[in-house]
Amino acid sequence: MGAVVISGAVLYATTEIPDPNDLATAQATIITWDDGSSGLARVADANRRNVDIADVPIELQYAVLSAEDRTFYENSGFSPRGIA
Repeated sequence: MGAVVISGAVLYATTEIPDPNDLATAQATIITWDDGSSGLARVADANRRNVDIADVPIELQYAVLSAEDRTFYENSGFSPRGIA
C-alpha cells in the first residue's frame, strides 16, 4: 500500500502540466460535409483569444454551469452524485 502511495506522489510531482493557452490556440477548425463523413477544409489559423471571466455575461456563465454541474457553487469541488 505504501509503495502505491509513494508511486502516485512521485508520478503527480513529476507530471508536466501544459499551458492551457498553448492548447487553445493550437487547435484547428475542421469543416466537414453535413453528414460528417469527410472533411471539406482544415483551417489552421483560428481567431481564438482568451477572455477574463468578468467579460463573460453572468447569464452565459450560469448556462454553462447548469449544463455541466448544477451544484457547482455548493459542492466544494467534489460531487459524488455528479460523478455517479
